[in-house]
Amino acid sequence: MASQSTFVYNCIDYGDKFDLAVSSLCLKLKIPLVMGGTFAVSLTVDFFNPIEGQSCYLCLDDTSRNYGRLPELVPDKIL
Repeated sequence: MASQSTFVYNCIDYGDKFDLAVSSLCLKLKIPLVMGGTFAVSLTVDFFNPIEGQSCYLCLDDTSRNYGRLPELVPDKIL
């Protein structure tokens, strides 16, 4: 379904592995991503647009591979 979309909303807000998976998929398919979540009493909304060269979730946290995240979630292996 993602490959047929013009953009993706990710509001899963249940851990970084889901965010990394959706971000990697959108980066690989070059689909803009709107990602929202909560932290304590605040709301966050991020927009990533790989078409315009904007960063991705993985780019913001370049140490993510050291946090035990699954290596198959990186853009090169997500499909």
